[in-house]
Amino acid sequence: TEETMAAPKSFLEILKDNDPEYHALVQELWDKTQAPGSLDAKTRSLMVILIDAMKGQKEAVKAVADRARSQGATDGEIRETVRLAFMAAGVSGLSAGVCAFPEE
Repeated sequence: TEETMAAPKSFLEILKDNDPEYHALVQELWDKTQAPGSLDAKTRSLMVILIDAMKGQKEAVKAVADRARSQGATDGEIRETVRLAFMAAGVSGLSAGVCAFPEE
């Protein structure tokens, strides 16, 4: 039989399991940053790609790039975002940033 692996818990799920009171506060702030505002969702996602790339968060870059594409981000917009990560964080930003592109 084929074993199915459960998806790993997000950091928010782990926090909720271990500190529900603090989780509620963090979740409220998280929800406010994700709510519609002056910036559209696609722009916010591109900004998160930039920040995650600058921090070297390769898996996060990949996940958020997928989300940005689903929100209408073009390959050109993602390329520009990765280029900004290089300008802001150097090779480490570029190394993480290229995770926004599909592996072929």
